[in-house]
Amino acid sequence: MKTKLIRDSVHGYIEVPEIIMQKIVDTSIFQRLRQIEQTSMRTLYPSAHHDRFVHSIGVYHLGKKAIDGLINNIKDDEIYTANKDFWQEYGLCFQLACLLHDCGHAPMSHSFEYGYLDCSNLDCCEKQKERLLKSMMQTQDEKSDFAKLIKLDVDSYFDAPKKITPHELVSAILVSEIFKEAIKDVLKAYLSIEVVENKIYEYIAFIERAIIGLQYDTHNESPHSLQDCFKNCLITLLNGNFFDVDKLDYIVRDTVESGANNISIDIPRILNALTLVEIHNFE
Repeated sequence: MKTKLIRDSVHGYIEVPEIIMQKIVDTSIFQRLRQIEQTSMRTLYPSAHHDRFVHSIGVYHLGKKAIDGLINNIKDDEIYTANKDFWQEYGLCFQLACLLHDCGHAPMSHSFEYGYLDCSNLDCCEKQKERLLKSMMQTQDEKSDFAKLIKLDVDSYFDAPKKITPHELVSAILVSEIFKEAIKDVLKAYLSIEVVENKIYEYIAFIERAIIGLQYDTHNESPHSLQDCFKNCLITLLNGNFFDVDKLDYIVRDTVESGANNISIDIPRILNALTLVEIHNFE
């Protein structure tokens, strides 16, 4: 697979496959991120010129490092050896989620997010909920088990609209509305064409979930509950409460670009140490 190198002030050289550059990075939706500043700190720190474009590339880079480190640490365990196809498929989807997690950012970054979602307007919330639901279900039968589970999770996501991050919501929706075909083309370069065609709706739904941090309900005893647990681990690795690759990039990037040398994080050590641990409830 041919790749292109991007020189980054934080992570050094970042390697991006050409097909991802052509199908996603070179699109107008993604390129517009060059015009959206990462922070509003330039009043105090004039050197902080970094934008959402380079941040998205950085999060993609850390996402790839994270999934490589995780797989390296579980490669001899049954949770990997018995699920190799899963880890290949969703490892790729996770990287694409990292790349696209900010693609819906509004002009002036967070300042104009209110234009995406008015939490106090029930009609606005309902319209965005239906849009998200449609984008995640795509052409699936509304009566299918897949669609029913998505509807339950989306309903719970909108139970507390004030907790929703509007740009994440729009970024997730754009994954289906704008980037679906591009994602299919990228996945087909690595996976079986037949597999991608049959499971693209699952991949798209996972990428959207990862962007908004919407985990799968693993309390039901479905045949896929174990793999849903694995998916939830990946989701929290992009959109977690305490630690994720998004936070790792912007914390270090804001520090480097602003010149405010107030923190040091050993990113390679952290990502190389990632592993999976089974949680016991001792019931």
